[in-house]
Amino acid sequence: MNDQKKRFIVFSIIVFSGFTGAFLFLKKNVPIAETTVATEQPQDTLVTVSLLTEYFDFESSGNASITSEKAFSGKKSSKLSPNLEYGFGVNHLLSDIPSYKNLTSISLAFQCITENMDTSALYVFAINDKTGKNIYWNGVPILSKKKDTWSNDTIHFEIKPEFLIPENSLTLYAWNRNKKIVFIDDLTVNYYGMAEAKTTSQKEATNTNFFFDFETTTGLNGIETIKETTAHSGKFACDLTGNKEYGPSVIKKIKDVSAEPIKKIKLSIWVYPLTDHPNTVITASVTNSKNETVFWGGKSSENNHFPKNQWSKINAAFILPIEKITPEDLLTVNIWNKGKSDVIVDDLEIVYGESAERRGAPSTLDANAIYEKHFITERNKPPFKTIWLQKQEIKNENSTSIVSDKKSETADFSPNDSFLTGNFDKDKSNLDEVLCIKSNRVGMFRYSQEKKEFLNIWESLNRTDSIWNEINSFSSGDFNNDGKSDVLVLNKKNQAWSVIEFDGKKWSVKSKGDKNNLNKSWVSKFETPSLGNSKDVFKSSDFLFPGNYFGERSPEILKLNTDWRFDLKLVEQEKDGYTILGNVDFKGYPNDNNPKYYEFVKIVCGKFLSSNKTSLIVMMRNCADNNFKGTRCNLFESLPELPNSTQVYSIEGGSTN
Repeated sequence: MNDQKKRFIVFSIIVFSGFTGAFLFLKKNVPIAETTVATEQPQDTLVTVSLLTEYFDFESSGNASITSEKAFSGKKSSKLSPNLEYGFGVNHLLSDIPSYKNLTSISLAFQCITENMDTSALYVFAINDKTGKNIYWNGVPILSKKKDTWSNDTIHFEIKPEFLIPENSLTLYAWNRNKKIVFIDDLTVNYYGMAEAKTTSQKEATNTNFFFDFETTTGLNGIETIKETTAHSGKFACDLTGNKEYGPSVIKKIKDVSAEPIKKIKLSIWVYPLTDHPNTVITASVTNSKNETVFWGGKSSENNHFPKNQWSKINAAFILPIEKITPEDLLTVNIWNKGKSDVIVDDLEIVYGESAERRGAPSTLDANAIYEKHFITERNKPPFKTIWLQKQEIKNENSTSIVSDKKSETADFSPNDSFLTGNFDKDKSNLDEVLCIKSNRVGMFRYSQEKKEFLNIWESLNRTDSIWNEINSFSSGDFNNDGKSDVLVLNKKNQAWSVIEFDGKKWSVKSKGDKNNLNKSWVSKFETPSLGNSKDVFKSSDFLFPGNYFGERSPEILKLNTDWRFDLKLVEQEKDGYTILGNVDFKGYPNDNNPKYYEFVKIVCGKFLSSNKTSLIVMMRNCADNNFKGTRCNLFESLPELPNSTQVYSIEGGSTN
């Protein structure tokens, strides 16, 4: 199995979802020429039809990739980013696809916008057998025709007959393999197969989903506009240039489509305007034996964004007045070039009737979270569930300062600063304080549970003349076992040391010595855990943040690795080693400014908000240094779309005291 196949994620929710679309009721008589059934009926033949169609506009999706940052239609789209490797996915058992034995191919059509025209992101099609073993894998690049502009992309996958086993599962998902930024919207998935096309002389249609790619004219009326030209698929399309008003139509008696009353009809066409502001309409109408129109509905490209020289799709859905319709009435679908502008139309699809009821839940899958309930993972092997950090309100207006008073320079936290945390000032709240050690000053801050914000409780503005100067290094801990945190001050050159304690107003020396009587265990060191399977879990380049993140007695370890990308995981220690509980991601940040998107991020952990639950102070900055290496920045820049900020996060749920 190649590397791409190894990355394949098995999805497990089964579903069917049909077209969505707006509808517009209008009263208009369809021209006689377009409602007359051809005198010579075509012979029955095998045609390509859509066995199943799914349409996703992401407006109500719960997928982790959904964002309101950009959208082609509506307000939301699916976003792939450097920190979201897998995007929106769809999964089906083969047996859940109507007439699956006739399945020949699957096509995806969607709108996309990217930073680069070739993103290297893929849409993946995979087939698993009933044991979950992958037996087929194919990935096709997602391409954008224009940089920073929405454009249509279509991807086609063929399916070999030997894979048409009912127990097999089919999966489609976006894979952001090279960590680029890609937005996807208005995804349509079509499952195509061969079916027998019935003429109007037949009493019952074999299928209620029909697809016309205009490569043949079987089942169509008014075919004079179909010719070899620019096509969405194949070589032929409907050419409505030169003031042509009407394209081909599909006319069927109600009884020939369904033995039951038809409550709904869903339509779609692809439109390629050659001029600006086209007004192309996809229509459905019902006429009775007296040639009276009992229903007419149309969906137009007017007042929507249909760019010139680019394929865009019109989706429509209409509720039919079944109380006014008889089995002998004619149901006509027509392409109407109302604006008589130059336009090309292709790939007409019709779905007669309501979507069939299907077993299972909706097929929208979250590739980062679905495994929490439906996938049993191997210990410390991906995929991992997602654990969410929720942003906490501290009234600092998401500024770089930890306090609401922006005038305090010490409170303006920076990833360049050094930090110590601990219960230095043991008051009734029993919360940890955070010491910010800057090059020229030191400040100590504590969260006020009454005011719901951080306060500056001590500050020294002359670091060079104090014990806090750069000659010394600092560590925090309860060095004298009195239940209160102290600071160990260690001279970097001669190893002379002192333990200092805060008395509520100032710091004073409690004990001191030289290198001969220094307790080595006091000096904090960055050491990778070595218990049991630690080599499989930790790297020497990990940053470790121990704490009680769920508010329970048993501690966890948060580990951050930035060797390749921002990789944050929560780890639990057990008797036989360590277990990765899941990937950790952020929620609640303003304006889609996820902390992991920033170039320079520093995390400080402590029991800042609750005496029994660890939270994180997260500093997010963008660095303008040309030679920035991730440890210190000389010049910060605040980008309008990604402003610098200091925020506090806690694990979602759990005890908060």
